[in-house]
Amino acid sequence: LSDDEKAKLEEIKKEVNPLPCENGDNTVRNLIFGKQPVAINELCPIDGETATPRFNSPIDYPVLTDGAKCDVYTYTDERWFRLTRGVSRSIIFRFDNLSAVKSFSLGFLKEDVSGVRLPRRVDVCLSENGVDWQRVYKCRDIFSDDAACRVDVVRELDKTYRALYVMFEIETVGHVWLDEIEVFGTTAI
Repeated sequence: LSDDEKAKLEEIKKEVNPLPCENGDNTVRNLIFGKQPVAINELCPIDGETATPRFNSPIDYPVLTDGAKCDVYTYTDERWFRLTRGVSRSIIFRFDNLSAVKSFSLGFLKEDVSGVRLPRRVDVCLSENGVDWQRVYKCRDIFSDDAACRVDVVRELDKTYRALYVMFEIETVGHVWLDEIEVFGTTAI
């Protein structure tokens, strides 16, 4: 972890009892639209040529939550957020307030000729304080027979969960390119 990422994680750990939004409403919206992740952690160290933006996008690369879904199915398009090796990534976002989370979606690139594959595993975890996490969804059915395509994973949760943070754990054994992550819910709890 970089010093900035460590500092952000320390800030997360200090938030023990988050408060709901005073003016929360029941409008379902994307709770992370336009937000940058507070952390992206890999399970194993990334080094060498893959430790570059060509293979691993920096945390502040804005395409994850900009509202635009990439419609070009090639690994060279700059609108894809790039994850290479590291076994797995945990991408963590913080909502503005404690919120009621109902569903999520992610978009992935599959391009067989370049070796960009779909992850075999995506888990979604939620937390009210950024320390204690609850796994609320395990996604193991991400596939496509197409040689080059976009695959959107859109899932409803089994119930509505209270959370201030969301973490996506994505398997990254090889190359995994994604672009739009959305988390839908309300600020009224």
